[in-house]
Amino acid sequence: LLGLPDQYITAGTMPLKTLDVGVINLELVYKEESREDLVD
Repeated sequence: LLGLPDQYITAGTMPLKTLDVGVINLELVYKEESREDLVD
């Protein structure tokens, strides 16, 4: 889904370099996905 350049991948608990990706919309809509509004 999201590819990262090798320079941003670190083995360990502290990153050597960070990448600011800005704002990512996690409200993805997949093909053939349906939604229901459950309102009482």
